[in-house]
Amino acid sequence: MPKFPHVAHRVSHLKPPVFEQFMPDMRAQGAQLSKLHIGDSVGVPPYNTGLTSEFATHYPNATKYANTFGIAPLRKALADKMTRENNIVSTAENILVTSGATQGLSLASEALFEQGDEVLVFTPAWPLTFGIVGLSGARLRQIPMFHDAPESPSEILNMLEEHLSTRTAGILVNSPNNPTGSVLSVSQLEAIVRFAIDHDLWIVSDEAYDGLVFEGRNHLSIAAIAGASERTITLNTFSKLYQFAGARLGWITAPETVLNMLNQVLVHQVYNASTVAQYQVLKAVETRDHWIDSVVCELRKKRDIAVECLGEQARVKAGYFVFIRLPESDITTFEFVRRCIRKGVSIAPGSAFGRDFAEYIRICFTGETEQQLIRGLNIFARELAELG
Repeated sequence: MPKFPHVAHRVSHLKPPVFEQFMPDMRAQGAQLSKLHIGDSVGVPPYNTGLTSEFATHYPNATKYANTFGIAPLRKALADKMTRENNIVSTAENILVTSGATQGLSLASEALFEQGDEVLVFTPAWPLTFGIVGLSGARLRQIPMFHDAPESPSEILNMLEEHLSTRTAGILVNSPNNPTGSVLSVSQLEAIVRFAIDHDLWIVSDEAYDGLVFEGRNHLSIAAIAGASERTITLNTFSKLYQFAGARLGWITAPETVLNMLNQVLVHQVYNASTVAQYQVLKAVETRDHWIDSVVCELRKKRDIAVECLGEQARVKAGYFVFIRLPESDITTFEFVRRCIRKGVSIAPGSAFGRDFAEYIRICFTGETEQQLIRGLNIFARELAELG
């Protein structure tokens, strides 16, 4: 069973690309090297790719294979962002560009966990978490936390100890949380780190909603807590704050040694994350200080619309969602979801987010225009009132 600092057996047997051993000599040759080793094409696509001529001229390599870790300027920009904003001291060597945070979680699971391992996860949690971690052969042990999280470090340690077994290999943290919008405090994160250190556990931190805090305490990366960085894999995405889900792009921040292992898995899955998408997001990362406030302001405005329609239960601290418990009634949550859809608004059943949340539903307040959002929330509120 791999516990920190060890990795999964399946990864330790992966071989790097055959070209890896020649890279220093190839780099030394510079631009004069005739690259006949890889199956790429020097030709420009003879059809309309949808890229502007300005983009194609400025980034002539956008249609080619890239460094499997990511293009150099993007890795540097992301390292600067993680150091400055997340307090995770990073260089480009700590950044791996991925095909979304979804692939990031897959890489971490494949590299760190084995068949029969157990991973502690705080629930409610993003629905795909269960399947992605499960594909590694590991089993998730669910710890209900985000709706009634204890602030006391001793209570959190006791909660974690109750779910610990000899097979526990890691902890999965998601703050800001999908679906509750909860943000873990410094003391809560410190307790989790202390537990991980005491039991030699990996920490995988899903920070998809990094930067999307509306009020109250700021989001803090768990890797910034003393003693955590060496054992933490931090996952980020361009789908949420950057609002570019179609790029299917994200990144991992991790110690260089484990990042190299994660890269081995990535190479055997997709070789490299989309080169075009990496160049498309580069300026956005470099200039994020110029636009981030306007995005947060716009999404906060939509959160406030949800508060107006649904009351204070919708005043979430962060993220995209409201997670609401339904009153007792004669119909199931799935029947209620189906009723809402037939009236004109789609919502998500809470059971997808963990075994303890069958009586909840999740509403996304960011995915529609204000007009459609208000319409949908009003339909939902009427249907909710009819339940009693």
